[in-house]
Amino acid sequence: MTKLAFRHGAYLIEPTPHHLNGTGPWTQWLRIARAYPGGDVRVQLFNGPATFPTRAAAVAACVELGRAILDKKVPDRAVLF
Repeated sequence: MTKLAFRHGAYLIEPTPHHLNGTGPWTQWLRIARAYPGGDVRVQLFNGPATFPTRAAAVAACVELGRAILDKKVPDRAVLF
């Protein structure tokens, strides 16, 4: 499966949705990463409460959630680097 990443400012949002039980709905999981000078890369994992019937819908929701986290629009969720 192709690895997707979406740029948002200095950060990359990488959707990593999980398929529940291999046949059930897809969940919202994502990584937010930032590269620093000298090659250091910091990564933080996030998840959301919603589920989706398709991988494509989950990927879109992951990107939306990642953007909202980075824009500080999600209470109790923050990038710590």
